[in-house]
Amino acid sequence: RRSTEDQYSVAVATSGGCLCTLAAIRAGFHPIWGSEIEKKEGAMFEDLTASPNMGDATKIPTGTVRSPTLLKTSFPCPDYCPLGSLKGSKGKKGGELFVWQGKWIRRLAPDVAIIEQTVNVMNVNGGKDLEALTMELEKSYVVHTDQIRVWRYRDVSNRTRLIMVCVHKRHGLKATHFKFPHFKYQSSLL
Repeated sequence: RRSTEDQYSVAVATSGGCLCTLAAIRAGFHPIWGSEIEKKEGAMFEDLTASPNMGDATKIPTGTVRSPTLLKTSFPCPDYCPLGSLKGSKGKKGGELFVWQGKWIRRLAPDVAIIEQTVNVMNVNGGKDLEALTMELEKSYVVHTDQIRVWRYRDVSNRTRLIMVCVHKRHGLKATHFKFPHFKYQSSLL
């Protein structure tokens, strides 16, 4: 909070329990704003970061907030999860936000956006929601996508997540150079 050094900035959409926020701080990013509709979690973000919780991401006029270096999103997944509604973008429990975020991210224009979602998004609606989001983002970003088994990176759960790392094309050829880090843990070590 008191650093006078120039820092990379981060904004966290759906900040929730602040795990992504804490990871960003640990990596040296300065949180400039977050969005969270749950009051307790929003207050926790504000207390942790001394930065504003903007509330509902869909109500943030993009011209009124600072564009971060890094934007992290992880909109709710019940409409994409195997045990959820499987309605995808036609759902009302976060699924409608997955495709919506493409234009929002492009208007915010961060240098990098990281999107996390259940890997089952590839199966819902024939994968068309993922395709629509990717096509929208590719107008401004080079999109790198991978399926990450999170336990291989020291997470205590056994989920597989779809991770999209979107690097703005204004960075030229450098936008194409991103590589996902190699995992640390293997099943033979269990």
